Amino acid sequence: MPGGINVVLLSVLLLSVTGTGVAYADEQQSSTTGSLQGLWRVTAVESGGKTVTEHPYSDRQLLVRGSRLSFAQADVLAEYQADTSVVPQQIDIPVSDGGKPLQGIYRLADGVLTLCLADTAASPRPRDFSTRGTKHVLLTMQSVQPSDLQQLSAPPEKLEIRHSQLGYRSTLVFYSFADARAILVLRVGNGDESFPVQAAVHLFSPELPAADMRKWINNQHSDGLFFDAPKPEKTIELAVGSCPVTVAKQTGTSTNPGPVGGEYRDFSVRVVVQGRRVTDAFSLPSFSDSLRVHVAGKPVAVKN
Repeated sequence: MPGGINVVLLSVLLLSVTGTGVAYADEQQSSTTGSLQGLWRVTAVESGGKTVTEHPYSDRQLLVRGSRLSFAQADVLAEYQADTSVVPQQIDIPVSDGGKPLQGIYRLADGVLTLCLADTAASPRPRDFSTRGTKHVLLTMQSVQPSDLQQLSAPPEKLEIRHSQLGYRSTLVFYSFADARAILVLRVGNGDESFPVQAAVHLFSPELPAADMRKWINNQHSDGLFFDAPKPEKTIELAVGSCPVTVAKQTGTSTNPGPVGGEYRDFSVRVVVQGRRVTDAFSLPSFSDSLRVHVAGKPVAVKN
């Protein structure tokens, strides 16, 4: 591999997805990490003093949310350490095995993040942004802005489900692309504040009346009242990290509306759907959306 970079170590840093996205500032960010907030796309890689044009991590993405950053799987977040009191600024990035963090330095200028990393966790921190005569890896990253998102000519029909008969549940969202006879389903977990996202695209027969897709949607979150609901011809599970939550802000608290009492923390989250060609007949567009998620908190007694 060019430059001898440790693939395992760097893979826990960068998102294993491509495409466009949008970065949003974390409301809870600290003064030492705020400038790193958002979504970053690698535009250039250098190792051994030379630009590497076909590097395994070219065009990859890094998501920084608050004091945490995303790894190869965007739903897995871990704390990182940044020191802005020194020049150049330093950053310690945790690795997947829980061992010594990967050491690096970084600088920010005009929406460009330059990150120089040691090749292994055992290697010393780089002193400058040159890789000549070393195995260090220099990454140049461009901030991904909302204007980079593909504009939808017609927003998809949306249905958001946050509770069942038992009360709050993981947030389930259906986006219907009627002309393509396709439905994107997102499931945002509410077990904790990591907000893992599962995503799948369901494709139906082109001859199916678009209105009939609503029957299938109803059966996915209700008691299955429509026995004549159509079935998808094909279901494609999207890779973890395809639709990351880029920011989450608590908006209040509420009590479970179901029969079992409990206190929940209410969140507004921003999810980014990163466009990709799903099949030869359907390409998923890039867009972002705001959703609500209820995370279980301290239980409270049921009122009679």
